[in-house]
Amino acid sequence: TAIDLQWRTYYDAADQAGQSRRFGGIHVSEDDYHGRITGSQAGISAYNLAAKYWSGNILAEKVVPSMSMQPTSVTMSTPTQRGLYYHLERSSNLTNWTPVTTSTRATNTTMSFTDPTPFSANAPRFYRIIWGASAP
Repeated sequence: TAIDLQWRTYYDAADQAGQSRRFGGIHVSEDDYHGRITGSQAGISAYNLAAKYWSGNILAEKVVPSMSMQPTSVTMSTPTQRGLYYHLERSSNLTNWTPVTTSTRATNTTMSFTDPTPFSANAPRFYRIIWGASAP
């Protein structure tokens, strides 16, 4: 005898699939509910992030770097979005900018750049992180 299963939503189908694994002895009941909740949250977060890439809104997100000064170097760290390109530039007058690093595609959620020669006796140094959807 054929049995037709129907669900109102995709979540309902996933919910029943999780329950069937518990009833079949594949998953223990203590992990079933929490695992389905975690899976749902991960899926929603992944979809929301992907939607930012599809719409281009990912490029409107703020980049707020932090700076760490050492005696012989300066390191800039910034939160990143995977797939976008980032590089560090410096200037002594806020008009003319010189690349310090090559453009690198982010593969994690943070990135650091180090300027090994940050200090000049004759001029101040300013830094900025440039980012975009493609390498400059």
